[in-house]
Amino acid sequence: MLIFILRFNFKITAFLRYTCQFKAISLIFNLTRFNPFGFRRITGTNTLKNLRLKYFFAFIIVIALGLLSRSSFIPKLIYPYLGDALYAVMIFYLVAFLFPQKGLKFYFLSSICICFAIEFSQLYQADWINHLRKHKLIALVLGSGFLWSDLMAYIVGASLAYFGHLFYKKS
Repeated sequence: MLIFILRFNFKITAFLRYTCQFKAISLIFNLTRFNPFGFRRITGTNTLKNLRLKYFFAFIIVIALGLLSRSSFIPKLIYPYLGDALYAVMIFYLVAFLFPQKGLKFYFLSSICICFAIEFSQLYQADWINHLRKHKLIALVLGSGFLWSDLMAYIVGASLAYFGHLFYKKS
């Protein structure tokens, strides 16, 4: 019986030592607002599910707006750039949906990197990928021709999503 109590006491002591160290580390991170892994502190699975649901609906709404942006009532000045800016916003919310624990900077940088990679992939003009790009859905995803102005539209779109999200969080 004494051996059992000693082992049990040792396990409790080790558990408390581990949790106290973890709490001290998390207290340091909370006090300094230093977050080395880029994770936001989300508590509860319902909050995570609600957050994913919000990002999913935002993703769907941006897709609908992107398809509407190719209509004739859009002013000629912003017509060539609006679709690309909305594409960056869509990628922003797709990344947010896939990684809801990450922060806004991660969403912004990821959406910029993905959009730039897709745009630079349009410089590759092999026969097989050009054949794929003839299909409407694949052409919407991969694009068809490289333009430097698209890169600026991606930056503007991701920035709008970033600052819009910050504004939404503050209100």
